[in-house]
Amino acid sequence: MDYETQKEINRLTARIGQLEMELDAQQKHNRALNARFNERLADIEKLIESGALKGEKNKSEKKKKRDKGEVAEWQDSDYAPGKISAPVFEHITAGSIVSSNKKRGKMQQFTPLALGDMPRPDDEVVPLISVQKREPKKSGLKPPFFAAVQPTGQQGMPNVAPQPRNAVSKPAPREKSFAEQFNDVGANEGMGGAEFAAKFNLRAFSCANIGVRINRPEAAPIFTDAPATERGDFWAKPLKGEQYAVMPNPMLMYDENRHRAGGLVDAFSSNYRGGTFSRIRLVRPAIFAAEGYVWKIVSRGEIKVG
Repeated sequence: MDYETQKEINRLTARIGQLEMELDAQQKHNRALNARFNERLADIEKLIESGALKGEKNKSEKKKKRDKGEVAEWQDSDYAPGKISAPVFEHITAGSIVSSNKKRGKMQQFTPLALGDMPRPDDEVVPLISVQKREPKKSGLKPPFFAAVQPTGQQGMPNVAPQPRNAVSKPAPREKSFAEQFNDVGANEGMGGAEFAAKFNLRAFSCANIGVRINRPEAAPIFTDAPATERGDFWAKPLKGEQYAVMPNPMLMYDENRHRAGGLVDAFSSNYRGGTFSRIRLVRPAIFAAEGYVWKIVSRGEIKVG
């Protein structure tokens, strides 16, 4: 077999592995969406159920109080609902307002809220209570000694320089580290996966021979560029030179196939012992070196799932 034929076979094998990887990634993405939808649906059902139980509990407690006579009822028949007699205003003038409560037979006088038109000649005006202004008594006593201070400020007060207050400044919030922001991806307080990848200009790659490794786990992984960021099993943040800080793609579910055949076990130590998880926490990124579109492990990282 000549060199060109072997090269073409290798290229086709890598392409087949890449297509298998893309299909598997799409299936993982669909499973992740279904899992998240089921979680949100369960949360909504719990909220509805808790709200209904709370409403029934409040109704039951109110009924028990009414049965025991603990709920206060209207006792004054004159002011019970539906029995309040509204006052009838008889004269409204600029100087007074007079009303009568026909049920009680009493005259009431009210201070006007605002001056209106002048009273008509046929209006009966009830004057308000007059207040006589008292003149201050003159005293022969001399003013106290502090009266000699000549005021220079507003309203007869001496000018006093305002005392400065110690301004208490709140410390600026600490900026989250890269790992903390990665761990918040998909959470309520964090950003979305696409936003996170765009913010840090991340590259994506995957294991190209994942199909071969499913049948032969001893085969060495071959990591190549992924066609799209959201499809790559690995995300890479540029460092100095050709090296990158690498972490798993948090938008994909973490399962046995991705762990072993996908090459995550080769790049990270973890607490994974089987199962499927939607949350991945980065403890320490792995270091990869990029040679064109091929990626090679420099040092392993550490992650935790669940």
